Amino acid sequence: MPAPKHILIVDDEPVVCMTIKDILTSFGYQITVLHNGLEAKECLSTQTFSLILSDISMPGLDGFSLLAYIQEQKPNIPVIIMAGLADPQITQRALDQGAKACVEKPVKFQDLHTLIETYI
Repeated sequence: MPAPKHILIVDDEPVVCMTIKDILTSFGYQITVLHNGLEAKECLSTQTFSLILSDISMPGLDGFSLLAYIQEQKPNIPVIIMAGLADPQITQRALDQGAKACVEKPVKFQDLHTLIETYI
């Protein structure tokens, strides 16, 4: 049996993180949760992930800055961006910077699962 896919969730809202973690764990994924881009950047220097799910608005290092870092240092890891508002400019900027998709929060879990399966 293959090892579970390892997903990094980066979001400064603990309730959002735990909800997404619980759902994705039920789909069989291994999950790591961090609460800001700086923690994620540090973690990426020592761990490997199948996919990263990141919020845009976070203290310290926002989702766009984290995405830029990932594209420079770990370009083979797909990134899905989560945004609190359905803003076409945010979506376009995320896609232009290399994100595979941008989803609106609250996340629709079946849609998120389908997206994840598309990219890992």
